[in-house]
Amino acid sequence: MLTCHSLAMRLVGASFSGQTDLHGDELESRLADVMEQAVNLLQGNELDGSETETAETEQTEPAEEARARLLAGFRWILVDEYQDIAQQQYKLITALAGQAVSDADARPSLFGVGDDDQNIYAFNGSSVEFIRNFERDYNARTTYLTGNYRSSKHIIDAANTIIASAQDRMKTHHAIHIDHKREHDPPGGEWETLDPIARGRVQILPSPDNENSQAQTAIAEFKRLSDLAPDWDWSRCAVIANQWSHLGPIRSICQREKIPVQTANEHDMSVWRLRETQALVGEAERLGPGLINTNDLNEWISRQQPSPWFELLEQALEEHRGTNCE
Repeated sequence: MLTCHSLAMRLVGASFSGQTDLHGDELESRLADVMEQAVNLLQGNELDGSETETAETEQTEPAEEARARLLAGFRWILVDEYQDIAQQQYKLITALAGQAVSDADARPSLFGVGDDDQNIYAFNGSSVEFIRNFERDYNARTTYLTGNYRSSKHIIDAANTIIASAQDRMKTHHAIHIDHKREHDPPGGEWETLDPIARGRVQILPSPDNENSQAQTAIAEFKRLSDLAPDWDWSRCAVIANQWSHLGPIRSICQREKIPVQTANEHDMSVWRLRETQALVGEAERLGPGLINTNDLNEWISRQQPSPWFELLEQALEEHRGTNCE
């Protein structure tokens, strides 16, 4: 299993190991170069620069032989989330599939999986047209996966209603439906009998247009539902927002109400960017310039809502105090 970029790096023998300062636009530029080199290799084109230096008398390897050598062992290729590929990924996949190879039997079998309804990365250069043109590009057979095995009928009907107005959909005549094993279940699932108010229907909860009020409304509804379910599990609940910053009030309310909470990006984000860290820095700045007494900051942490991150920051302060004492 490889991303398009990691496959391209493997094909051209590229590595960014040890280049810890490579990020942002420079990283994107380097990755784009690697992708272009990989496409050129697969198409039998010579690359520029030292990587393709050969003696003038050296025999050039036939393009299709070079391609066969590069893709030795690659017989079937499955591309997941095909609706999210961009121009560079499309060129790489086209080269992998060997559309220009004269011997059809020498081309790998290409299996694309995707859903044009789920294309959300157009802002990042992806184009839904690639999956919409997949059948034409590869003379492919299309199979529609329309049975939903996860959601209740009420949720599926709401989703079909919302997406119906979208134009040029691949599934215009292939509506999503509940899978056959559950087709006789209540439309609201288990909540049809558990919740006498919503009965498992999708709800729009009225709330003032501000983050704090919306957070209070969302958590209040969760708590109402938790009182109705005999096997309630908070780990099965999720709150989705347009921006990470909008989830701050949700997290604060959960901590105040002793509800276990975790933001999905906590393991990937810098500790410096955590709300707790920034709050601690703000308190340090409020105490004034110069050497800060860690006792003051520890005392401030003790007044905050309990949080694993505050505990971690408290440990950091203790280690800092021990280092200074030495």
